[in-house]
Amino acid sequence: MSEFDKKDLDQDFLKSQEGQFLTWAHGLYQREIDLQSEARTQRSIDAAYYDGEQFTQEEIQEYERRNQKPRVFNEIKPTVDWILGGERRVRTDWAVMPRTEDDSKQSLVKSKLVKYIDDINNARWHRSEAFADMVKTGEGWVRICYEANQDGDFQIKILHEHWRHIVCDSNSRKPDMTDMGYMWCVKIIPLNTLINYFPEKKSELLNLAEDMADLQEDLINEGMNDELAQTGILGRDGSFSLAHNLNQSSGEREGVRVYEIWYKQNERVKVLRGEGSYNGEVLDLKNPDHVTLINHYGYRAVEIVREQMYCALYTDDTVLYRQRSPYKHNRFPFVRRYAYLTDKKGEPYGVIRSIRDPQSDLNVRRNRALFLMSTARVVMDKGAVDNVEALADELQRYDGIIEKNPNTHLEIHEGTKLASTHLDVGEQNSSYIRQISGVTGENRGMDTNATSGIAIQARQEQGTIITTVLSDMHSLARKIEGELVLSLIEQFMDKPMQFRITADNLKDKMEFVRINEDGKPETDITRTQADFVVAERDYRTTMRQALSEQLISVAGTIAQHTGNPKLAVAMLTSAIELQDLPDKDRLVSALRQEAGMPPLTETEEERLQREEQERQALEKQQQEQEELKQLEIRQQMAKISQQEAAAQKIASDTKRAEEMQQITMLKDKLEVLKSGVSTAAEAVQVNGILPIVDQLIEHVDSILNVSPAEVQKIPQPPAEMQNQSYQP
Repeated sequence: MSEFDKKDLDQDFLKSQEGQFLTWAHGLYQREIDLQSEARTQRSIDAAYYDGEQFTQEEIQEYERRNQKPRVFNEIKPTVDWILGGERRVRTDWAVMPRTEDDSKQSLVKSKLVKYIDDINNARWHRSEAFADMVKTGEGWVRICYEANQDGDFQIKILHEHWRHIVCDSNSRKPDMTDMGYMWCVKIIPLNTLINYFPEKKSELLNLAEDMADLQEDLINEGMNDELAQTGILGRDGSFSLAHNLNQSSGEREGVRVYEIWYKQNERVKVLRGEGSYNGEVLDLKNPDHVTLINHYGYRAVEIVREQMYCALYTDDTVLYRQRSPYKHNRFPFVRRYAYLTDKKGEPYGVIRSIRDPQSDLNVRRNRALFLMSTARVVMDKGAVDNVEALADELQRYDGIIEKNPNTHLEIHEGTKLASTHLDVGEQNSSYIRQISGVTGENRGMDTNATSGIAIQARQEQGTIITTVLSDMHSLARKIEGELVLSLIEQFMDKPMQFRITADNLKDKMEFVRINEDGKPETDITRTQADFVVAERDYRTTMRQALSEQLISVAGTIAQHTGNPKLAVAMLTSAIELQDLPDKDRLVSALRQEAGMPPLTETEEERLQREEQERQALEKQQQEQEELKQLEIRQQMAKISQQEAAAQKIASDTKRAEEMQQITMLKDKLEVLKSGVSTAAEAVQVNGILPIVDQLIEHVDSILNVSPAEVQKIPQPPAEMQNQSYQP
């Protein structure tokens, strides 16, 4: 292994800027390795426990001495795998939000572009690997960079970095890394690759080249103290002998240990100040947009003091390059995840740290129980048997026969009873591991003493609440990753391109998106800035399951009482979203299609077109309904008029008939009256019958059948006419 030593370097080189930087960087790196030695050792042991390497060298020797094979009863691995499986089953959603109202269309295109970048990098698996590192060892890393791919084309990459390759500022505690001053990513790179990239450094690289297997082994075990070597975990898998054999062979690959450092340095810089998305961006007079903003849109250049990000690539004795960060976001191109930090030193540790002791005790107890169940002790008087060795052989046989001398005592003590005690304690250790890790027996589907459904759900909820801390940190890291990806999109993706979205909910429909098209500002990616948002989700699986069941039951009730199937479908789709079903997006789309609802994958243009069609259809429907309503009104009015005319005719005919009847009756009565008057006139001439005439006049009303009220209504002639009628 090559190490940095100032004595091996030229003094003139050490006085140069590169030499001073190399001295500073190596000194700072070695200081961090020394400070983190104990923590990195413990983290390596944590990872070894997950892999089943759980015995120290002394324990292995003890098992060999008593001729027993050490067995590992690994409760840690299924516990950790349950947490890792939960992360893979429920992954976060994402969204790109505009910073101003005018950027809404661009943000929609960026959302699709972010999804495309996520797909081509298989980012979900890289994040899962980083999450696994965090759960096991306490810290996981993801790199967000803009590099060339295998074809030589530059693209945005999302890559997992193993925790053993990363050394960061030990004073940093904030999850977003804003308080971190520096960090390294150390790699073993093939010699030929480095020479192709840096041909001017060929001689220095050749002097540093060593076998890659040796360099990789040194890198993995760097900073580990003697405690790890004593456990037997370090090199116990034969890696040292493998490296030695590779050194003896002719097929060794030569490589060089390369340090990639990112660090902050205070300096004065000029930034833009104004209204809009360019506010706070570092001034670049070579950028025509910056010049236009200053000359025509009221932006101004302001000098401020801030921490500027720098990066460098160097080996043990030479600097390959050193420059200001090429990224406008001025942040580390790495995203850190940590599970827990020690309160005193801020050292990361994972879930395994707190369950290592009960796991070790479980192994000891179970192995001891196996040993006791296969052994026996003999208590006997001296001379109880003639051959002690023969007695030992018979004890090993399941059908052994033992002969003892008479009048002697011989007693065999089997270890089964004592073994059961060790097994009970071992079972308690297993239960304790599940309890403190948050992965209860109910979460893993094991039989427990919880019998009621409420008790089982309560214990499942207990486990999910404990592990929510890990999921929450993972969600924050996902958000930071999206912010870095979005920044790189806005900085570098300025050329026209077309891509296809390969989301799970678009299996039946391929959507092609174009960006940076001429004459279409809504597809210009680099002109506007946006924000990356991770949609919140409920990590409590049992609560989501219960809520989903309630929504399904309520959906049927609502549809029955309201008669509106769309309300039920809306609740059913929400219930399905809460379920961990494979390909649930297709199921939701089918439900919405049957109910006449728009698909979830509807674009902005499709939404506007659909709303316009719905508006036109609604207007046409309303017009038809209005015409139908007017027609019905006219029909009703015509019917009413016809009925009124018929009623009037009937009333008129009835009235005429009544009048004719009255006229006839009156005529008859007048005839009777006429006859009576004639008779009365004759009677006047005969004085003898005057009383009869008076009686006739008195009863004239009854003869004509006229009531006194009607008589009063009959108009009377004037008094003069009455007087004249009585004159002789």
